[in-house]
Amino acid sequence: HNPLCWSKAAEVKDHKGSITNVAVLSRDSVEAVCKCVSATKAYAGDGEHSKEMAIPDAWIVSSGADCTVRVYHWMSHELICHHTISVHPTRMVETLALSVLPLQPGGEHEATVCNVPIRVLLATAGVYKNIDIYVFGKANKSCTKLLSMDGHMDWITSLSAVTSDEGEVFIASSSKDQYIRLWKIAPADTHEQPRGGSSLFSFDELRNQIEAIQSKSKAHLFRAGDQTFAAGVESVMLGHEDWVESVRWHPRIAHPSHDGCTSQPMCMLSSSMDKTLVYWKLRVAATIEEGDGVWIDEARMGEMGGNTLGLYGALFGPNGQQILAHGYNGAFHLWGCEDEKAQLWKPKVTITGHFGPVLDMAFHPRSRYLISVSSDETSRLFAPWRKEGAEEEVWNELARPQIHGHPLTCIALSYTSEHRHRFVSGAEEKIFRVFDAPVAFYENYGSIVKETVDGYESAKATDTHAPLGANVPQLGLSNKPFFAGDKLGEGMQEDRAMEISAADPFSGNECYAEPAFLESPPFEEQLLQATLWPETQKLYGHGNNVFCVASSNHGDLLASACRGTDMTQAAIRVWCTTTWTEVAVLEAHGLTVTQLAFSEDDQFLLSVSRDRQFCVFQRDAASLALSSGGASTGASSSALDGVRSRDDVKNPQKVSFSLVQCEAKAHDRIIWSCAWIRGTQNKYLMTGSRDKKVKIWCKESDASHKWELGKKLSLKSPVTAVSSVVYQTKPILAVGHESGAISLWHFEHENSLAATKIINVPTPLAHVLSVKRLRFQEMERTDDKPQLFLGSCSEDHSVRLFEINLDS
Repeated sequence: HNPLCWSKAAEVKDHKGSITNVAVLSRDSVEAVCKCVSATKAYAGDGEHSKEMAIPDAWIVSSGADCTVRVYHWMSHELICHHTISVHPTRMVETLALSVLPLQPGGEHEATVCNVPIRVLLATAGVYKNIDIYVFGKANKSCTKLLSMDGHMDWITSLSAVTSDEGEVFIASSSKDQYIRLWKIAPADTHEQPRGGSSLFSFDELRNQIEAIQSKSKAHLFRAGDQTFAAGVESVMLGHEDWVESVRWHPRIAHPSHDGCTSQPMCMLSSSMDKTLVYWKLRVAATIEEGDGVWIDEARMGEMGGNTLGLYGALFGPNGQQILAHGYNGAFHLWGCEDEKAQLWKPKVTITGHFGPVLDMAFHPRSRYLISVSSDETSRLFAPWRKEGAEEEVWNELARPQIHGHPLTCIALSYTSEHRHRFVSGAEEKIFRVFDAPVAFYENYGSIVKETVDGYESAKATDTHAPLGANVPQLGLSNKPFFAGDKLGEGMQEDRAMEISAADPFSGNECYAEPAFLESPPFEEQLLQATLWPETQKLYGHGNNVFCVASSNHGDLLASACRGTDMTQAAIRVWCTTTWTEVAVLEAHGLTVTQLAFSEDDQFLLSVSRDRQFCVFQRDAASLALSSGGASTGASSSALDGVRSRDDVKNPQKVSFSLVQCEAKAHDRIIWSCAWIRGTQNKYLMTGSRDKKVKIWCKESDASHKWELGKKLSLKSPVTAVSSVVYQTKPILAVGHESGAISLWHFEHENSLAATKIINVPTPLAHVLSVKRLRFQEMERTDDKPQLFLGSCSEDHSVRLFEINLDS
């Protein structure tokens, strides 16, 4: 009964191809319609004709690429297929609509609801230009095609049907011919008969009759029960300049004059590839001359600018006071009605997220935000926001620092005293890119999260010429800084210099988006153009597409690797973040390195690879002491075969690494992830592999430089991500699986090695595809109490944030 927790009630696999559409008509909807019709038209059944007959809890209709339409009844917690409609391959169905058709009393053995006999209508359409109408027979035991209505000149994209308060069925259809057609199904009236008498007509009479016929679409007559109905075009609407992708009716609302009844407003919503939504309303006036019966576009909404194609669909909220639309790149757009009489709609904050597999993520070590990267070619920054009057914080997308032209694969946040908000990302290209936070991010973070971002005051004092934001040039991949005083584009008029302006690819001029300064999370249009971070460096050196990157805890070094099939290609490159020059090349693996991890004190660098081995490199004592500001650790700086170091000639600090262990065949399959177990002073590390095992490796003593297998966890599915954290002085391990499952373990090492499972993340909260990365982060809450979070990202396109409380 928890509305936030859904469980599978039934599953059917009748279709032989992909399912193209599903339509549902619930019993509650039928009862609401019949109750209103009964109150409006004063139905009074009698005898057996008014006897209530059992009807399903819901009618569910699905269409598939196998050229079938299947009609199911959901009743008594069971889903049963009652009808199967086969269509010709050239008439494949891609959109459906269901509605209830009230009948006049008197029909024998009709299904009756609230004293109203009913039949259920089904409308289908698709790649052809016609709309087919079916009706379910007595007691819903048969399904008959009644007619086919034509009128559209191109592919029909969407159908939506409602029953009016008078018992008439209205079907709205949208098409790629840019038109919306409204079809009406109602009891047939007495039609005009041809005039008798002379067969000779005056020219004026003939012209008037022809015009009258042309002004009305041909009516289709059919029988349902003992009653005759007419179906035909009621209106044709033109309000879009491109394909109309969807049309939806306004939901039912409380009836103005009948208590306990609901009424159907004659309003609808259409969305189009021209990036607009149109709110249509039927005008009611005294006479036709005053506009009675005319559909008016009461309001228009949409998106402006950005590299988008249009809006693919939209629908009303439950009470009709909100509109939610979805468009290109999986973006949601939400509007709320501020003034119903004036039809004033204002954009609202809604959820955002990736629309491709999320391959990596990282928390900022001091501030409350995380950044994720995805194959959808974007990096996205999420942070908490408390809406005015709300008790709890929600995490929203505050910025989209990078919108790239290649799928992004990895990210690392590099934190130093000089550059506290900087990240390095890699994509399916041979270089890494470095980004620094602009002034707009500092300001927006403070105004939205309601706390001063770490290092902002010192940044303002030391860098008075910091960029406000960034822009991407046409056909470019690099974010260029945008400074105060920069023009929005040569040739742009002042009245066109809006906060967000789209680049016109045909004007020949560069048009830029000015950074946005906000009090609430940005909308999609702002995220696309006004929240970019400037790119400050590029790191060249890898010969293939880069794959993974890691930053040292002190932020002075960066380790990276790319795809490789030999030791040279799979080499790990180490960079100095002060001068962004390469200071070491570590060759030990024979295939692609899948993950890198620095130890807590940055003394060791751990790497795992597709070659099923892990390697540990030790940093020289001199550079480690300079980086940490402490004394030498006494570590050995001798190098082994296969490792070559390169001095940084521009940086007086010399950095070298030595290979202290290379554990061949550490696992039987690819090793996907690794982590140092925190709180153990580099004594323990863990690896996770496709062989369904997590192995914990132990160093016998501080003087030893070899980690032996200490504990092995055999699990049910391949392991793709591991991480660790210290919680109340005790190490906690997290394990992510290829199945999407996540588990937490308590690690005991003081007396004997033991790993005890604490909890499995409940299935409704876990991922449904492979977990790509796990990250722990401890944050300070507003009440100054520590708060432990576990972040995860997955191939299921989601980033999930779990609050960990192990006290209860």
